[in-house]
Amino acid sequence: MNKQRVWLGIDPGITGAAALVGQDGRKLVDVWDWSSLSSAKRRLLTWQGAYLVEAAGIESVWIYPRSGGGKRNIASANKLMRNLGQWEGLLHALSIPFLLVKPKSWQAVMLNMAGVAAARGRGTKKRSLAAARAKWGGNSFRLEKHHNRADAAWIAAYMTAYSASKVAFINKL
Repeated sequence: MNKQRVWLGIDPGITGAAALVGQDGRKLVDVWDWSSLSSAKRRLLTWQGAYLVEAAGIESVWIYPRSGGGKRNIASANKLMRNLGQWEGLLHALSIPFLLVKPKSWQAVMLNMAGVAAARGRGTKKRSLAAARAKWGGNSFRLEKHHNRADAAWIAAYMTAYSASKVAFINKL
């Protein structure tokens, strides 16, 4: 039985999401919203059973302290970094090769290809969501909060440009 080849994109944000794309990024296979480590493990195992997961891209996140945020900023930063670490651990445990992808890298390539000007800052989420709706339809990206799904889908599409062997080599470094 030949499994469909897919690539995984992960936005490890505070609410986070993951997406699978196939066919060189043209087909959206599935999207999923982060809820917990155990549910992420179940989802990844389900995907591995149904598909050949070639490689994953995780958005590389950086936390910069903001003035005036206090404990809320610290709690948000903590959750974000924990989500990132949990995704990395799951991918290692399940032997799924992955790359950390800078937001400006995938946005410059994928959003420009979609005809959307990539820009840093708050407007990026809206542009990513609008472009995802145009490319893959609106069912998976109905709500404004689905910008995490859109980013994950774009990261997965970006990963189709990399072969699994290149990613596996990088993970061994």
